[in-house]
Amino acid sequence: MISYFEKFLSKQSKLIGKDLKLSTWKKSEYVCSDLRAFIESSYREKDYPFDKLNQSFLDDFEYFLKTEKNQKQVTINKAIQRFRKPINLSSIKT
Repeated sequence: MISYFEKFLSKQSKLIGKDLKLSTWKKSEYVCSDLRAFIESSYREKDYPFDKLNQSFLDDFEYFLKTEKNQKQVTINKAIQRFRKPINLSSIKT
C-alpha cells in the first residue's frame, strides 16, 4: 500500500503547476507519511497489502489520526479522501 502510494505521489509530483498545486500534493504526502506511521505502529510492518484493506483498517487509521496525531474530524475526513484516490486507481489497474 505504501509503495503504491509513493508511486502515485511520484507521478502526481510531475503535475505540480499543471493540474495540481504544490500545497495539494504536500497534503497527500502528509497522508502517506501518517499512513506509514500508522502501519509501523499498529502492524510493526513497513507496508500493508491492499488485499487486507477493510473497514476495520480504516477505522483504526481514523482512530490513530485522532489519538496519535491529534487531528480534528474535518482533517481526518480530508485525509481519508486523499487516501481513497490511489486506492481507487489501484483497483482499476487490477
